[in-house]
Amino acid sequence: MRSRSPGSSLAVPRRFWLYAIVLLLTIPNVIVFNFALNALRSPEGIYDWELFQEATARIGTGTLYHWGPMPSGTEYSYRYSPVLAYAMAPVVALGLEVWRLLHVAALLLLPKWLAAATLVAAPFWFDVAHANVISFVFVFGYLTLRGSRWAALAYVVLALLVPRPLMLPLLVWIVWKHPEWRMQIGAILLAYALLTLATGEAFSFMASLAHGTDIIAFNFNWGPSRFIGLWWLVIGVPLAAWLTWRGRIGFAAVAISPYWLGYYLLVLLWELVPNQRPERGHGSPDVHPDRDLAVSAAE
Repeated sequence: MRSRSPGSSLAVPRRFWLYAIVLLLTIPNVIVFNFALNALRSPEGIYDWELFQEATARIGTGTLYHWGPMPSGTEYSYRYSPVLAYAMAPVVALGLEVWRLLHVAALLLLPKWLAAATLVAAPFWFDVAHANVISFVFVFGYLTLRGSRWAALAYVVLALLVPRPLMLPLLVWIVWKHPEWRMQIGAILLAYALLTLATGEAFSFMASLAHGTDIIAFNFNWGPSRFIGLWWLVIGVPLAAWLTWRGRIGFAAVAISPYWLGYYLLVLLWELVPNQRPERGHGSPDVHPDRDLAVSAAE
């Protein structure tokens, strides 16, 4: 069994965390998997994919954030970055199945044991079926927690393109733990701001972010806010802050989310990364991502 650093608060072997999380998610796994299977069987009515299709069709029209019924009759409510619409244009041209295959291909970046666990996790297939982006958030987030600089920068880009409260704890963790990456992150922020302004949709995009709370009443919100509304944030925000400080980024990501959609549960697998919070008075731990990933793949 691998020894752990003195600053680690992970008191049990990683495999037991895996068993506990799988057990915890058994019932929701069955429910989510049922929804995912229904979506995989039919290429019609995939909301996120329809949203991307409609958004790319509106590029350059100045109507990217004009909400209303889409041709299919589904409500159009694009909340993502205007830059994402441009980035998704070639993906939409390639088609839904290529986009879904990219979700599966992303797992090749993970250690084999984690890729296998992800493949039996219903939240992953829910994301694949509904053509969202949480699988990529999960993969880049995991690699970031293992110390990968390129994955951290990719995660920052994703957080800008598809902003969600879910992504905030790891963003804080990146800036806090890795000051040597801050200049590169600053360069990304500047480039992104310029690109957003160039689309002409920057102010409409900012206004659209204020409408995120209407998802709380959504049928697929399985979080506490479904019952207590935004009062959940009174609990969730300080809880997320404490969990982030403790290095429990997966739990923090779920805690800070105003609503819980089926694929959000995938980030709980971040809890399988050994806690990297250093002891008080010490610097950042000596992280060797290539060595650690090699060890993980062999386990």
